Amino acid sequence: MTKEELSLSCKEDFDNLNGLTLKIQELASSGKGSYALEETAAIGAFLFSAYSGIERVLERILLFEAFSLKGGEEKHAEILKKALELGILPQELYSGLSRYLAFREFFCRSYVTQFNHEKVAALAQGFNAVLSSFEKELREYIDTI
Repeated sequence: MTKEELSLSCKEDFDNLNGLTLKIQELASSGKGSYALEETAAIGAFLFSAYSGIERVLERILLFEAFSLKGGEEKHAEILKKALELGILPQELYSGLSRYLAFREFFCRSYVTQFNHEKVAALAQGFNAVLSSFEKELREYIDTI
């Protein structure tokens, strides 16, 4: 993969992530006092999908930089940790993304009935800022490759 191909594939991912962010914001900020279980589950599913997209971008960059990754469940935490160690992510962004990684793990191993709407909504409300920071950092990093 060339730098141009990497940049183009990341741009496509960012376009998709920004579309997901709009949907997350739409669902999470409806102004309702209470939410049906299905609405909370939908917000959670969009957050899961969006975080998976962020991981996909980081994984692609790590592979471009010739770093191998372990398989299995450790892979998800390793992607973030390696991106921090290599200076792809600053500490503050790493910490913010770690919250979404923790949610990803919870989402995979829980029943939807265990979701706390307030916690899911708080993650949804903060996602746009995290994604904006992520996109800025990754575009800057790709420019330096």
